[in-house]
Amino acid sequence: MGEEKKILLCGKVCAYLTCRLYGNPISNYYSCLLERRSLFFGWVSIKHCSNARRFSMGTFKIEGVTHWSIPVNNLKESEDFYGGLLGLKAVGRLNNNVMSCFNIGDHNILLCEREKPQDKNTVEERVHHSFTVSAEGFVQACKTLHEKKIPIVELEYRAKGYFTGRELYFHDPSGNRLEIRDPTWKKGMPEPPYEEIVKSQAKLALQRSGRTKLCLSTSAFSSQKRVSGS
Repeated sequence: MGEEKKILLCGKVCAYLTCRLYGNPISNYYSCLLERRSLFFGWVSIKHCSNARRFSMGTFKIEGVTHWSIPVNNLKESEDFYGGLLGLKAVGRLNNNVMSCFNIGDHNILLCEREKPQDKNTVEERVHHSFTVSAEGFVQACKTLHEKKIPIVELEYRAKGYFTGRELYFHDPSGNRLEIRDPTWKKGMPEPPYEEIVKSQAKLALQRSGRTKLCLSTSAFSSQKRVSGS
């Protein structure tokens, strides 16, 4: 007997016991407890069975995802954004020349040019596309977006829920809401604001540049010393 049938049978038995108890007068405290218990478990069993049926009774089985589609206003502009800025691998345009395919990991993403451009301000804000990055990639993304002067919608540190981590939201040229997510961030870790992340990255780049110049100067001095000694 399947799990769903077992749950349904349990619900029917509990419901039957409940009806029997309702038909007889409750004479003592224990009968009252039994009645309430039967009512509760009968409701839980039937509720659980209903949810199980709703999610498990598919008409066919999906094996995987072929691609996701993102509508854009200008295909060339969007190709430069997703390929050049976000670093997605360009696969090429489809034969209709109004769709361009990009690849990231096991996912294919189609940029589909709209027949009529849509106002960026009318795009649904709850609909968004999320990309996963490493901790280093997240910091680098903040730096890149800042350098390209792309406005940031929100930086969120999500400690609870299904998708935890730190999340950076912004828009593509067509107004689509995008998310860069670093799942390595955990509750209790530092929560610096966006500006601080950008400044720390700039400071680190400056330090690296200084060390490089120092190494070059030291190398040049050593070479000059060897020439003088000879």
